[in-house]
Amino acid sequence: MAKGRYGTVARKIGSGLAGPRHAAAAPLRPAARDERKAQDAEPIRRRFGGSHADPAGGRPGAGRQRVRCARCHRHHRRAAIAAQPPAFGGTVADTVGDSTAWWPPRVIPPADAPNILLIILDDAGFGVPSTFGGVIPTDTMDELAAAGLSYTSIHSTALCSPTRAALITGRNHHSVGFGVISEQSTGFPGYNSIIPRDKATIGRILLENGYNTSWFGKDHNTPAFAASQSGPFDQWPTGMGFEYFYGFVGGDANQWQPNLFRNTTQIYPFDGDPEWNLITGMADDAIDWITRMHQIDPAKPFFVKYAPAPPMRRTTRPGNGWKRSKRWNSLTTATRRCARPYSTTRRNLAWCPRARR
Repeated sequence: MAKGRYGTVARKIGSGLAGPRHAAAAPLRPAARDERKAQDAEPIRRRFGGSHADPAGGRPGAGRQRVRCARCHRHHRRAAIAAQPPAFGGTVADTVGDSTAWWPPRVIPPADAPNILLIILDDAGFGVPSTFGGVIPTDTMDELAAAGLSYTSIHSTALCSPTRAALITGRNHHSVGFGVISEQSTGFPGYNSIIPRDKATIGRILLENGYNTSWFGKDHNTPAFAASQSGPFDQWPTGMGFEYFYGFVGGDANQWQPNLFRNTTQIYPFDGDPEWNLITGMADDAIDWITRMHQIDPAKPFFVKYAPAPPMRRTTRPGNGWKRSKRWNSLTTATRRCARPYSTTRRNLAWCPRARR
């Protein structure tokens, strides 16, 4: 058997004593290693106009990074698409007249980029709005649904913070630290109420693609230890890609005297105004923000996450006579009938042995 750094492994592979696992782990000669790097960089060069050695060779963001695969637990290389600072494109001479000024390019959304209004409600399902046959008239939502698209399937976690974390990131709620609500977070992976930086929110994605972004109302995705004026604010809406925030931090709030913030500054718009309420104040501030953004740059689209506070409940428990009235029974039956066509509970549990017991 040949000796040396590469001879032993090469002889084993050649004689068939090493399997594919050993063959894949065999070290490469320096020349072969450089050739392999060039081969790995070729698809990236074709896609991004650059290479690992020259990430700015055409389009910023070219290059490769090593990531750990969740399936085989090995490290693979993939394209790193994070934008890199572009090189200066002008010239600097001895005098200003002989120099050429240059400004880095800005990200501009497409001309047909839509404005987006995302509304999320607490304790409401398909059986509530009239848009899906519910019992509460929602004329404006009915008009929007008639003029656009209606989606009849949503994967809810049956909890507030986890559902919202999954909605704004597009990921499983455990992968973004929200296995439970923020007030019940624990110091374990998937349950610490901290959204990692590499799990970008829709606000961050749209912001970096030229949108104005904002968040109005309930913020139940900030860790409890950071929900104060002392911060830190990296897990507040303004730190997660939403340029403007008007709302409260936590699971619920007083409708007349809420713990209200504008960005990270606490405000008291209800002082001296007994008619003020959170629902109206949110709507007025959202309309004002949209108006200002449109007046400044009409061509720039906006994204609004609109999350009203949980619905008001009775302060006293209704009597059994009210619960068992014919009106209550008919309303409950109608709500369940409206929600049944859109419910996925039965389909999701059909395969589960426990569901058949």
